[in-house]
Parts: sequence; structure tokens; C-alpha cells
Amino acid sequence: MDRDVYRALDELNETHWWFLGRRAVVSDILSRLPQFSGRRILDIGSGAGGMIETLLPHGTVTAAEGDSASREALQKRFGERVRVLPGFLGDIDLAGHDVITMFDVLEHIEDDRAALRAIWDALPSGGRFICTVPAFKLLWSGHDVMSHHFRRYARAELIRKLTETGFVIERVTFFNFFLFPAILALRLVFRALGRKDSDFNVPAPFVNGILARIFSAERFLLRHMNLPWGVSLLVVARKPE
Repeated sequence: MDRDVYRALDELNETHWWFLGRRAVVSDILSRLPQFSGRRILDIGSGAGGMIETLLPHGTVTAAEGDSASREALQKRFGERVRVLPGFLGDIDLAGHDVITMFDVLEHIEDDRAALRAIWDALPSGGRFICTVPAFKLLWSGHDVMSHHFRRYARAELIRKLTETGFVIERVTFFNFFLFPAILALRLVFRALGRKDSDFNVPAPFVNGILARIFSAERFLLRHMNLPWGVSLLVVARKPE
């Protein structure tokens, strides 16, 4: 990912509606996972730590991050509460963790099958892999290009790659469900006009707050069902005993 995009994402983590909504949704799902407390968690591609606060209530957290400025931000923000590893897949030892997470990271890896295999090999029997990824190739936009995404995932594709690796799917659901029609329409219009706008232009504070509340409200639906469409996918997978 470009360094300037990295910086922009790190700065927006605490204010932009998308980050606020994702944290609310993922936090609620994690809090309801059985036998999740007290885990040793490795988060790969942590950035400046936007999702780390979501993981800390559930166990000891190690953050792996390849960008030096983001690592400095992690260490400044969390101190001794979080161990920070300098590197990414292939540069760090993945072993010794009960849970490995990747929040909007897998799409940045060209050989995602090799990444999943490395995670599988590192996890103990019964260990979990939790990730979020962008969904629907139809939503491909200039933002994906700027962010150096290799793909947006179809639900069946993500399930297939995980199960072929050996994982058992515990849960898979779309999210960013309510705002999906508006986002789809906007991207199709921008594509027709040849525009390559970033998704992370911050709207006016009032609008930003409304969007964050709409997105966050999906957590109540997700307590009872998996959503049939959305801008993103979340999967909880387990390495069998």
C-alpha cells in the first residue's frame, strides 16, 4: 500500500464512519464467540491499531505491522499492553497463538492461498482465523486500485479457499448491509464518469455521524442472522481438532 494511503487510514481510524462501524460490528461478533476469552491473539497488518482495542478484552494481543511509522504509533498508543512485531507474513513467527486475525489485509496479498496455508500451519488444533475482506467484484473502484487490492471477494470464493486449506467455517456473513445500495449506486456512477475517488473522504460531521450509526446498527441484526449482502465479508474459521 502507498505510504500516503497508510497515513491517511491511520489518521481516519478514530473518526471516519466506516472504521467506527466496522469496529462496532466486529466487536459485537467477537464478544459472542464461544470459548474466545483468554486467547493468545496475533493481529497481522495492524496499521496504527484501529482494531487492537477490539481484541484486547479477549486476551493477550500481538500486533504484526510492516510499516515503521505505524509500529511507532502502535507502541506509543498501547505501550506494554501489546507486543509489536516488525514485519508481515514470511517475516515473523506465526506460531504460539490461539487466534490469528486479519482485518482488511488478505486482499492486499497476491498469493492469498499461500498466506492461508501459513496461517493454518501456525495455528494449533482448535485455533481460529478471523478476517474481514472487501466483497463483490462489482464494487471494484479507484479506491481498490489506490489501496493496492488484488481482489474483492465473492462469498463462495472465500469459503472455497479456506476449506481447501483445511479450515472449518464457523461463521461467514456480509456486513455494511444497510448502506450497500447507496455505495453500489455511487460506484457505478463514478465508474461511468471515469472518476477514481477514494472511499475515505470524510463527509461533514453530521453526515459522518449518521453513517456511523447506520453501519453500527447492523450488530443487532447480526446477533440473530447472517446478512445476505454487504460491502464487506467477515469469516470465523477453525482449524479442526
